[in-house]
Amino acid sequence: MYVDKKHPEIAIQRLDSDHTLDKFKVSNSRYVQLIYFENEGQYQQQQLTRQVKSGDLLTIPSGKLDKGKLFSQAEGWIVFFATTAVNPYYWDADSSLNWFKDPLIIPFVKLSETEAQTHYYNIPPSYRPLWCQCLKALQLELNNKQFGYKQVARAYLTEILVNLARIIQEEKEDCLTRERHPILSQVFQYIDNNYKKSISLKDIAQEVNFSPTYLASLLRQLVGNTALELIRERRMVEARRLLLNTENDIGTIGELVGYKSTTYFIRQFRRVHDQTPYVWRNTRRQNT
Repeated sequence: MYVDKKHPEIAIQRLDSDHTLDKFKVSNSRYVQLIYFENEGQYQQQQLTRQVKSGDLLTIPSGKLDKGKLFSQAEGWIVFFATTAVNPYYWDADSSLNWFKDPLIIPFVKLSETEAQTHYYNIPPSYRPLWCQCLKALQLELNNKQFGYKQVARAYLTEILVNLARIIQEEKEDCLTRERHPILSQVFQYIDNNYKKSISLKDIAQEVNFSPTYLASLLRQLVGNTALELIRERRMVEARRLLLNTENDIGTIGELVGYKSTTYFIRQFRRVHDQTPYVWRNTRRQNT
C-alpha cells in the first residue's frame, strides 16, 4: 500500500449555504466523495438543482470530484477520502482492481456506462443519529490532530461505510459484489493468473468465449477501462510491491511483471505515476 503524502487521507467539511470545494486540495483520482444531508432543502452544484430530504446521501466516484460552487439550503457534511483509508493495511488498496472486491467501496464505483456518476441513497431514520455522531467526531479528530487521530478518523469513516453497506445489502444484496456481471470475475482472474506473460484483449476474449470487440465494449461499460489498462494496472500493483520490498534492479522488476523492455516498463510506470520507478522507490523508502 502507498498513500499520497501531498494530500490528506480523509477530509471533511460542514455543509453550509455557501461552500467552495476548492478548499480541499484533493485532486488525486483515488479520492471519492460523499455528501450527507441532515434536513430538507435544495442542493445546487454548478447548474443542477435538486430537492433533498433528510437522510439523503450522494456518493461520487473517483476522478469525478466537482471543484465548482456548491449551494445548499440543507445542512449536512461533505467527506472526501482516499480509497486507502478504508483498509490501510491491505496491500495496494488504491488499485482500481481491488475496488470491485470491497463492499465498502462499491457504493462509490460506477459499474456501468448507463449508471449515473452520482449515486443516491436515503439513510433510514433509525441510523441517522449514528451518521451525525460519527461525522461530528470525524471532524473533531481531523481538526484537533491529537495522537492517533488518523486511526480514529479511519474508524469513524469505516463505521458509516459499514452502515451504508448494510443498508444497501438489505435492499439488494448483489449491489455489493462485483458479480453484477459474472464475466468480471473471469476477466480479473485471468489477468491475475497471466499478467506476467504477454497477454492481450484477444487472449482474454478467447478465455471467456467472447469476441474481442464485444468484450472491449463490455469492459468499457462495466468498469470504464480497456483490457490493456486492466493488465497494466495489475502489473503496476506487483511492480510497486517489488520496488518497495526487494532490491531487484528496475530491469528485473520490469521482466517479473511482464515487460521485456526496461525502457517500455519505465515509460508505462511513469505514465501511471508521473515518476520513474527509480524516483518512486527512493521517495517511498525515504517516507517510510
